[in-house]
Amino acid sequence: MSIKVILITIIGKTTELNPILAIKLTEYIKNKLLKVKLLFNAARKLHEKNNRAELFNTLKKIIEILLISLNNTLGDKKSQKLTTEFLEDALHILAEIENPKEADLAINRINNQELKERITKDLFNIIYVIVDEIRTKIESEVVFSQYYLLNTYISNINNNLKNFSLSGGNVSNNLLAGDFNFNIALLTLFSFNFSIFPLIDRVYSDLKFNSNKFIAYYIYPSKENYNERELVVLKNTLIQFFRNFTNIPSLLHIFNLDFIPYVGKPTIIISSEPNLVQILNSKIKRMGDAVNLIIDESMFEGGKIYDTLTQIFPSHQCKIINLLLSYEFINDYSIFKKFIESLL
Repeated sequence: MSIKVILITIIGKTTELNPILAIKLTEYIKNKLLKVKLLFNAARKLHEKNNRAELFNTLKKIIEILLISLNNTLGDKKSQKLTTEFLEDALHILAEIENPKEADLAINRINNQELKERITKDLFNIIYVIVDEIRTKIESEVVFSQYYLLNTYISNINNNLKNFSLSGGNVSNNLLAGDFNFNIALLTLFSFNFSIFPLIDRVYSDLKFNSNKFIAYYIYPSKENYNERELVVLKNTLIQFFRNFTNIPSLLHIFNLDFIPYVGKPTIIISSEPNLVQILNSKIKRMGDAVNLIIDESMFEGGKIYDTLTQIFPSHQCKIINLLLSYEFINDYSIFKKFIESLL
């Protein structure tokens, strides 16, 4: 048995046990196509072992050998054909395990323009479109799960409901169903350059389905600073949706909610009548140092909206509480939810 055959046999057996050592031994093989075959066997074993780094290096070594051979026009047609096939296989694997750009860079090193175009076309048909972006592996990950209900309401159409809906108005599902299982209601009556509905509805659904706790919400974002027309819509739709609020088992706390720009830390500003101050203070203080709390009974006095709300909701059954939250609550759902839970 010749030394060459013995060496090939040793490399073949070593590949199964130690592919990296086998790759080093191939340096003693002079025949380029034979060396490439042995390197392919080693690459297969590296792939089985999930040794990505060494697999990448081995493929680059294979491609380097084949490119040198391919660009050498002295070779016969048979070896050139076999070299081209090996190169396509190596480029195919390289594009799959690394990225198409690496394969593209290797193809650009082929001197023969006709051959370069053919290999590009073959690879295009097999696996990829050559692009500049490096392929990124994307795996799905659950950020949060959320229940949603489609809010529907059956009623005779009137101008107030139509204007309410077209202005971006929305109402919690329990209010629409006439289910007064709550004693906290959030009224958001101001417009922003974004929709506040997703945040409010998310906390409503989260509390209902995950904690079996209930609040209600009513959203009517003013576009015209509550002129006469908007006040009519506000008054009539509140009366319509809260028509059975007397069925609420306990005192109804109505939070007239607005938001102010960022102040650096989640900040709560509340203005309420003196007999509610101590109760609200003790509830919100459960959040500790996570928020700033400011209570000022004189901060919101009178005004069109406040007067309209006091006309609709009798004081012996409902307490209207003006509430300002900084934008930090919008960007941090967990603390917004924690705040709402503290009020329950």
